[in-house]
Amino acid sequence: MTQSIINWQTIETVLLDMDGTLLDLHFDNYFWKNTVIEQYAKKHDLTLDQTTLLLNERFKEHEGHLNWYCLDFWRDELGLNIIELKQSINHKIQYLPGVIEFLEKLKTLPVKVVMTTNAHRDSIAIKDEQTQVTDWFDQIVSAHDFGFSKEYDEFWQHLDAKLTSKPENCVFIDDNLPICAKAKQMGIAQVFSIAKPDSTLPNKDPSPSFVQLNSLMDLFK
Repeated sequence: MTQSIINWQTIETVLLDMDGTLLDLHFDNYFWKNTVIEQYAKKHDLTLDQTTLLLNERFKEHEGHLNWYCLDFWRDELGLNIIELKQSINHKIQYLPGVIEFLEKLKTLPVKVVMTTNAHRDSIAIKDEQTQVTDWFDQIVSAHDFGFSKEYDEFWQHLDAKLTSKPENCVFIDDNLPICAKAKQMGIAQVFSIAKPDSTLPNKDPSPSFVQLNSLMDLFK
């Protein structure tokens, strides 16, 4: 990629998602598709196939809404200690390739770095204990602070009230294409998506609407 991918002289604030953008989404995918399935099946004496069908229906019902990202909701819904289960596999939490180099590079620029995540505050804390990811940020924004996930206009209205930069002076990076589309709709001029949020899976199909990054360091090439 050429230097024209982004003009850093126009950027005042960098808005970064956490899971699938900075941290490997493999942890989350493994947790929900394996750990939760296994523990729920054991608790209710079900087969893994039965549990997968049952829980996938519940997951689909809440996908994209704040409940989907809420550890308290799933604790009550499933009767499982979600925080304890996440901590039991916390060795799987890791940065995606090139992320540390990117964050180090950002520290050399006169920009404000803001985490904008749908993750529950307890989830952020679990990830932070392993990675110290919050140390790289000037501000941490969780959708749970606002009561709306990033898929909703209300999130962006609340976020706009917290930011000192205008949308045209912000860059937003996320692995979720509907969220990227929402960011663009709400006026963020520079929006990028992540090609490989889960290091164990193939690249996602690209969208014609956004430049897809193989690495965050692509923004400095």
